[in-house]
Amino acid sequence: MKIIIAGAGAVGTHLAKLLSGEKQDIILMDEDESKLSAMGNNLDLMTVNLSPTSINGLKEAGVAGADLFIGVMPDESRNMTACMLATSLGAKKTVARIDNYEYLLPKHKEFFAKLGVHSLIYPEMLAARDIVDAVKMIRDNIRMDVENLTCTGGRRLAVIREELEKMDDDAMFLAYADALLSQ
Repeated sequence: MKIIIAGAGAVGTHLAKLLSGEKQDIILMDEDESKLSAMGNNLDLMTVNLSPTSINGLKEAGVAGADLFIGVMPDESRNMTACMLATSLGAKKTVARIDNYEYLLPKHKEFFAKLGVHSLIYPEMLAARDIVDAVKMIRDNIRMDVENLTCTGGRRLAVIREELEKMDDDAMFLAYADALLSQ
């Protein structure tokens, strides 16, 4: 699969490293040559020192044959522009990193697809999902620990277990966040 990543910042370089290990045809694009040279030569990828928002730059990078184009530059508007151009020049699928949560609303999905932006990444939402998943895992582990102790520990632990079962995910998250802040 041919994947072009626009933006050699922290997200772009991390993606490039991950994907290059999976034997994909990776091209990392950025205007800043120092960011590209920091990647080193030990990765199986190609770097292109061109603007991802330049039609000529995208053509030179081979966007017409790209299975996936990912815009992860720090500027949302540049990511959107690069994805729109990439789609127009032949990229099969595009993904843009965004800063505006409103764009993720289901009613906007078709609008962005028509523009040539097929998927959107909102880092804050991904981080929030990771936190919620971690809290759920911690909650489940607490419940299992309390369940195991209840068998041998008597009535007090049974009451704690009942209280834990009443807590929804939001309450569990707030309790966990409160515990972290009080440390």
